[in-house]
Amino acid sequence: MLKRIFVALMACVSLSSCFKKDVCEEVNVTVPESEITALRAYVESVNTNAVYDERGFFYQIVKPGTPNHPGICSDMYANFEGRAYDRDDYFVKTNNNSSAMYHDLSKYIYGWRYALPMIGMGGEMKLYLPPTLGKGNNTKLEPSYVPADKALVYTIRLVKYN
Repeated sequence: MLKRIFVALMACVSLSSCFKKDVCEEVNVTVPESEITALRAYVESVNTNAVYDERGFFYQIVKPGTPNHPGICSDMYANFEGRAYDRDDYFVKTNNNSSAMYHDLSKYIYGWRYALPMIGMGGEMKLYLPPTLGKGNNTKLEPSYVPADKALVYTIRLVKYN
């Protein structure tokens, strides 16, 4: 009898693992010094309040938001504007809180996975990403409309996360 219960329990555990969210791994990317140097020159020309993060990007926290922050694997809703650093037009621009876009950070560009945990709900930040922490040449990272191999500039407002 005990053996049957054990087998049934193992079957349930095995089946339930099929429905789990993809495994979320820590980001472990090294940004080439040439990208950091180029990004630093750009950021210093447009935003003297931006701070360098040792992981290879620049940011400015405009509004910190709530004390609780998302993790790198959180599901989140955000409003944001994104553009390549060398362009004035946005490749994406969402409206205010009423139409926040949903994102699973475990599948999103690496720079967002590094930076978004720095703010809480209601927080806002400016983010300057080198190509390696943007899309780089990884076409599997979302979203598809993010230009590859470009330094990116974002203004992000975190609406909520779970």
